[in-house]
Amino acid sequence: MFRGSLALRDLAASRQGGSGEVNIQIIDADYHAFTNNGITSYYSVVTDQVSWDSARASALSSSFLGLSGYLANITSAEENSFLSEKTGAIGWIGGSDATVENKWIWVDGPEAGTQFWQGVANGSVVNGMYNAWTAGVQPNNSGGQDYLRFNDPAGKWNDWDGAAQASVLTYIIEYGGTSSASQIAGITLKVDYGLSSPTNSPVFQVGAFTKSTYTASAFRDARIATNNRDTAAGDTFQDLATRILDIVNTASSRTSSNFAKISNLVDDVVTEIAARRTALGSMQNRLLATIQNDNRQSEGLQRSKSMVMETDFAAETARLTRMQIGQQAATAALAQANAMPNVVLALLK
Repeated sequence: MFRGSLALRDLAASRQGGSGEVNIQIIDADYHAFTNNGITSYYSVVTDQVSWDSARASALSSSFLGLSGYLANITSAEENSFLSEKTGAIGWIGGSDATVENKWIWVDGPEAGTQFWQGVANGSVVNGMYNAWTAGVQPNNSGGQDYLRFNDPAGKWNDWDGAAQASVLTYIIEYGGTSSASQIAGITLKVDYGLSSPTNSPVFQVGAFTKSTYTASAFRDARIATNNRDTAAGDTFQDLATRILDIVNTASSRTSSNFAKISNLVDDVVTEIAARRTALGSMQNRLLATIQNDNRQSEGLQRSKSMVMETDFAAETARLTRMQIGQQAATAALAQANAMPNVVLALLK
């Protein structure tokens, strides 16, 4: 059982083909997750006015759950738009032409050494790589500007002096950038979306005793798919899916006999679904009755508690009255005792 709290930035879910499961990934609030074409990256936006070299050194020395960091390499319009939205400020990313003038490459990470641009503003894309220069304006190599500045203006790139840090408010660290990164970082929870049989159905406690339980056997896999996991009726669903696929993909399978078999299988599936709907309705009624019974018991306990409290109040009131009477009697007796010496003296006189 988890106890504590989580600050969440991204909650990423992905359907795993054929496994009957959905993977949910919880990402720490300081990081952003992005997946495009099967490639997953995690990003951290650091707010600090430092030189490009200092930002790069900081990125290379950082890690996120075993993934090494590097200044971000932006390789698609989707990734560029994603980071522009997440940062909202000018920042350093991992491109540079410091090694060979006008040969722009990604310096670190999985794309290390990959050239994405050749020349200045009137230059050309290399190998179809993505770029977001302001068309016809950047890069302009004004005064030996050899490092890539992001979001200048919003969503666009600009070449800049790596030591001119005053106007660069952030830098973006990327982790991963590979197809396997999503299996390395974060916390992965597996949620089964189709129970395979009544034996592993959820069990509800519907009474006070250990055996007062109810097994909800109607929650089972009802997909018309070749990987239906139901052990009792899965063959019917799988057979229907297989025959439909055969007819769709193979012209020779489009015979009257095959269509008749599909019609019969559809009838069987409809019958099975109807039976499960009936079971679900029965389960719903049973659980509703249990809820109503619990509510009545709760009301009875509240009434009993109220009666006990009222009884206790009456008893305490009687006890207080008795104590007050006793105290008053004691006071009267003490006053009478104190008066006796004066009475005796009066008699002697």
